[in-house]
Amino acid sequence: MHTPAETLTHAARRLSIALLSGLALFTILAAVSGRGEFGMIAAFCLVLYLGMILPSLHKREAPLVAVAGLSVLAVVVLHPVPGPILLSAAAKGASFASLILALGFLQAPASHSHLVHRCGEFLINQGPSRRYAALTVGGHLFGIVLNLGALSLLGGMMHRSNTLTQAGGDPAIVALRSERMSMAMLRGFSTSTLWSPTTLTVTVSLTLVPDGLWLTILPIGLVMAALLLFFGYLQDRIQHPPRARAVALSYHTDLTLKETLFPLSLLVVAVLGLIIAVRQVSGWPLGTVVILVVPLFSVGWMFWQNIRRNLRLAIGITLRQVGRHAAERLPKSRYEVVSLSCGGIVGGCVAALIPPGALGDLLHYLGLPPVALLLAIFWVVVIGAQVSINPIITVPLLGAAMMQMHPMPVSTLALLLTLVTSWTMFTLLSPFSASALILGNLAEVSPRTIVHKWNGAYALFAAFLFHALIITVELLTAPVL
Repeated sequence: MHTPAETLTHAARRLSIALLSGLALFTILAAVSGRGEFGMIAAFCLVLYLGMILPSLHKREAPLVAVAGLSVLAVVVLHPVPGPILLSAAAKGASFASLILALGFLQAPASHSHLVHRCGEFLINQGPSRRYAALTVGGHLFGIVLNLGALSLLGGMMHRSNTLTQAGGDPAIVALRSERMSMAMLRGFSTSTLWSPTTLTVTVSLTLVPDGLWLTILPIGLVMAALLLFFGYLQDRIQHPPRARAVALSYHTDLTLKETLFPLSLLVVAVLGLIIAVRQVSGWPLGTVVILVVPLFSVGWMFWQNIRRNLRLAIGITLRQVGRHAAERLPKSRYEVVSLSCGGIVGGCVAALIPPGALGDLLHYLGLPPVALLLAIFWVVVIGAQVSINPIITVPLLGAAMMQMHPMPVSTLALLLTLVTSWTMFTLLSPFSASALILGNLAEVSPRTIVHKWNGAYALFAAFLFHALIITVELLTAPVL
């Protein structure tokens, strides 16, 4: 028999699942139909959800909710017509939250996929001379499919395989392997955020600028990712020459590329191809396409895994897996939902309070070139990330503020690349990023060791490369004022 407290907890859990499901559903309906009423219902679901969890806020959630609350209060006090502004900000917060819920669906079929686990085993069990290259490319592919789940999966395999026994009893070899594998995974994962629509970095940034720029930044992001992956491999070779690498023992695996990374690559191509096809045919914003396509693709993947049995049984098993994922995963997405929705609310509220010409007037007064504004945005995001200010707050805020400017003093494409690359720097350099926390915990070192000591030089090179890209694009595409 359930006690009243247990019954209340169970009821609250079911209510949170219903509200988050409704939030995602009505966000999709609003975007697809163009009817604002659905957006209002999505915003209402978000407000109810935030109100429901308010009494039980965690330490890291409270500042985000407080900032969102202050921004709402500022609009109420300072704006002559606050109602439409607050509704629009809440709808934007709901759309951001829907993105993380949709992307989380990919982890359901991946957790049961023999292919994914074979790929992880193949990557971890490479020889020292090949392991970094295999893990950084594999981490890139896994990041597209699993997002942060890639680091948890590969990092867990790394932790289990990197033992004193396998290192011949030498803790120095354990430490060496841990550092190299952690860096390979971090760099591979982070570079996927430069172009993949299944990452929040690209999809959220694209919601801040006129839609249609993803296919423009796609080749740019791919080239930048390839350059950074190659530089990381080169740095690893220089830091760990053959003599140093030779002492690191390795496992043996009979798995091949044809059995592992090749089919995983086909899976990545399939989900990206489906996103591109639906985007081109429907004309919907990329965020809408991702929210719709990714869960459907995930359900199809689960069904494919179960199709070896008879059709009716496969349908039943798939439906149960979807229900189990919703029941288990949605409540666990609480922090992501809170951070993303609060970021959308803050961006929508604060941008509405900034006069359209304010930033342009400031630039003119200081006598700075427009490219200086882009670099300032870049470093505000990067420096903020060093003191625990997540880009989900700074990127929507700065992006929305820039889009308020009339006329825009900078190229929209350059602004988009600034937002994307500065967010990527959060993954590479912030000790407060989820990637640093996951890898630090698995490698049994502090997150600062991961991003500053082990990855600092690489991150600074990435920043230099990003600066060169931003400046070049701005000079080539700057508007004539």
